[in-house]
Amino acid sequence: MYWRIRIDKKYTWVVTHNLPNSSIDYLSFENQMDIIDKDLIRYDLDSERTSVVSNIFPSSLFPVLILDKRSFDCLGSFFSESRDRIYNGTVSNVTVKIVAVGAEEFGFDYERSQYDRYDLPPPKNRIRSVKNLRLLTKFKSKNEIFRLRDEYGLRFELICSDIFKSKYEKCKVSGLKFIET
Repeated sequence: MYWRIRIDKKYTWVVTHNLPNSSIDYLSFENQMDIIDKDLIRYDLDSERTSVVSNIFPSSLFPVLILDKRSFDCLGSFFSESRDRIYNGTVSNVTVKIVAVGAEEFGFDYERSQYDRYDLPPPKNRIRSVKNLRLLTKFKSKNEIFRLRDEYGLRFELICSDIFKSKYEKCKVSGLKFIET
């Protein structure tokens, strides 16, 4: 079984505004030049939203994951330096790993999913948002965590296997929610 990964919004967010890089910069795998300035990967927690701090920090960079040491020690085996982009950074002086998942799979079920498209003529009428994501019935992946590749708007969807979800739960990591696909 596969799961759609979402941010658990009950946790304190990482402030990412006024920073030089967006999630698109982290996910630009086609671009051979590394555009992330590694000296500027310093974030802070949102001081206006005081709540519980998670191990995987919610941010507007999603589907890029920001993991503290404990969560990366637990889940790091699911990421690969050769496939994913992994950066060192800090969040309010806490050392973190910033992971842009590079594995992409075709498998979005257009018939069973519920989604909206931009109100533009083709080919500009890309998917705008997905309400209920379903994968193709016989879908199989060799990756335990991946993004969808079917079209541009789906590249921001992060999907994981039961194996990843079970490890996350076993390690008692926080910051993500899982929705059945």
